[in-house]
Amino acid sequence: MFRARTMLLSTLAALVCVVSSHWTINLEYSFDDFAHSFPLGVVDLKKQFDGNYTALFKGNEDTSYVKRLNENVNAPYRVKAVSSTKPSVPLYSTSKACLILQSNLYHHIWVTVDPDMQVTHAVTVFPDIVAAGGQLDSENCVPTSVQKGKIQGVVHVSNKRSLPLPDTLSFVQKVEKERKARQNGAEADNRSFLAKYWMYIVPVVLFMFISNAVAPEGGQGEGQ
Repeated sequence: MFRARTMLLSTLAALVCVVSSHWTINLEYSFDDFAHSFPLGVVDLKKQFDGNYTALFKGNEDTSYVKRLNENVNAPYRVKAVSSTKPSVPLYSTSKACLILQSNLYHHIWVTVDPDMQVTHAVTVFPDIVAAGGQLDSENCVPTSVQKGKIQGVVHVSNKRSLPLPDTLSFVQKVEKERKARQNGAEADNRSFLAKYWMYIVPVVLFMFISNAVAPEGGQGEGQ
């Protein structure tokens, strides 16, 4: 009896592990900031044995997709991503309708995830420049003669790792050391603040830049 219970618990734990290592991201698109929206497709993420994630995109079967792009050729092409692990926090990305037409309906989808917390941090959708023949022209937006086509996409998944914190402690200690030295009559360092402390300021600026690049912006998410 005890052995059977142990085997059952092990099986349930394995099933939980399998389920928790897989999630989906539903994509919708809009030309009017989601006053009206349409399903674009689903990104299916799966965890591999090495701990990394791979993903596949399945485009929605939409016979009116190309027609809508042609009718809104100069409009912004805005994509909303809703993760199954955190559906209350949608992420947004913006391109241009004519660029999707130029890329022959191919989307390049960049997904940034936290593999440990199983959270989607960013979803950015680009027109695929390879499918466009290596050139995209946002200034020359004209409707295409093609009236039908299949929504296509390739997905790239990257893991968000913990960023190293700036060495603020050393900075504070150095400023305090110089203050005490001046009080004790030491010769003052007349260099500018930036010249004296650039080695501490640069990491802070880089940290803030990278953090803003991967953090949700304005409660909407990133990748805009």
